[in-house]
Amino acid sequence: MATQRQFIVDEKGRAKAVVLSIEEYKRLLERLGDAEDLALIEERRSEPDMFVSSVDELNALLPGD
Repeated sequence: MATQRQFIVDEKGRAKAVVLSIEEYKRLLERLGDAEDLALIEERRSEPDMFVSSVDELNALLPGD
């Protein structure tokens, strides 16, 4: 499917905005969401793994009152 885009230009002919179809806009939003998810995954990979096997172990990790 060919995408139809319309550009809005200033008085010097420089592109200032673009008009997209709703379908293309939704695809771009989905790709942005995917990119944000991947960035979050990469960020989380650098965090230490935390696994607790009991409520007592979890409570021991939490700061006291």
